[in-house]
Amino acid sequence: MVTKPEWVGTVAQLYTTATKGFALREVEHIQVTASGIVGNREFFLVDVDERLYSVPKDPIFLDYWTTYDPLANTFRIGRRTVVHCEAEVRPAGPVRPFQFDERKVDGRWTPGPWDAWFSELAGRNLRLVRCAEPGAGGDVHPVTIVSSASLRSLGFELDGRQVDGVESPIVV
Repeated sequence: MVTKPEWVGTVAQLYTTATKGFALREVEHIQVTASGIVGNREFFLVDVDERLYSVPKDPIFLDYWTTYDPLANTFRIGRRTVVHCEAEVRPAGPVRPFQFDERKVDGRWTPGPWDAWFSELAGRNLRLVRCAEPGAGGDVHPVTIVSSASLRSLGFELDGRQVDGVESPIVV
């Protein structure tokens, strides 16, 4: 006899970001592979030492979003409704390892107008790298599921606002 699985919940919202360390954007659907969500954190920034440059070093990009359109091969950076930089992606050089916190992630330089834009905003030289394997730019686990109950237990931001996503579960 086959039993029906017990219902445990629903996914109410999905969020991803094209670049590690940038604002999450809601998406309608995702494709999950063994290495993570396709298109999520497919890009990352490195500093002059070719090490990951992300939120623990500088949260400056958390208010900005990035997107990548694979059909048009276009990378875009924006804030709220304003697009600050947009161009075609043209990776350069061979695939090679980059220091990504405690591990290495294979990627390729992706030079473009965004390098100057990132560098000016951060006040240091930064370059964009694209992961060689889709989804490889995530953290330790390829998918994170956060429940609304967990977010409610966190309480409020310092300015009194509710923690992002408190109204419904989030997958990133």
